[in-house]
Amino acid sequence: MNNETKTTDELLVQLRENVCYVTFQRPTYYNAFTPSLLQSLTSIIEDADRNDQVRAIVITGAGKAFCSGQDLKAMKSEETYDQLLENNYHPLLRVMRAANTPLIAAVNGTAAGAGMSLAIACDYRLVQANTTFISAFTNIGLVPDAGMMYDLPRLVGSAKAFEIATLNEKISGEQAIALHLATRYIHDDWHEGVEQFAKRIAAMPTEALRLTKELLFGGLQEDYETYLNHEARAQLKAGNTSDHKEGLYAFKEKRTPQFTGL
Repeated sequence: MNNETKTTDELLVQLRENVCYVTFQRPTYYNAFTPSLLQSLTSIIEDADRNDQVRAIVITGAGKAFCSGQDLKAMKSEETYDQLLENNYHPLLRVMRAANTPLIAAVNGTAAGAGMSLAIACDYRLVQANTTFISAFTNIGLVPDAGMMYDLPRLVGSAKAFEIATLNEKISGEQAIALHLATRYIHDDWHEGVEQFAKRIAAMPTEALRLTKELLFGGLQEDYETYLNHEARAQLKAGNTSDHKEGLYAFKEKRTPQFTGL
């Protein structure tokens, strides 16, 4: 894939080596969300997900923060909180959940409020020494939103999720790993570590990952017999991919498979 860079006032989008890197570009405001940023991010993920050359999407922030949550000053005076969610956050979350392409949150700094919600809505979360998660919603008399109370208990369990959502204690990168809130702790060069992880995901059999994600969320809601039928259909689809054939050839030839995502 040829290198490509696109910029807006709020987002930087870079395409390289089968990975789409999306960076929040509001460091002065700790990358707080605005309606325009959320709508642009939704479109970018949709476009990247339709691009066969993109096999992983990385979301991160410029400056010290990943994202500090909603920019309350950016709300329209007549807009209510439910309208803000339904018009801006929920379309984004639906696109993220339905995405065929793996989503990686590279949590470079503070992820607060809806910024934390977005991070845990991704498929993988990378952290470092500067990473901090904090719910923060009840500090201003609100409930966690942007899908937090759906995703958080599925990661850490219901009791711990309630503690995190109500006590609003900061969670470091190391603590996030211990809580299973994060996937990898990057000790050395942050940017290199993020890129190496993204390349690893991009080199995997994309359809198998998509189907595994589908089974994961299906299994949380389906009865056992429905799940087993779902599993059988998913395996049939995976077995018909070119990547499965390549995996078999590579196994027989004792070499590393070269998956293409097809």
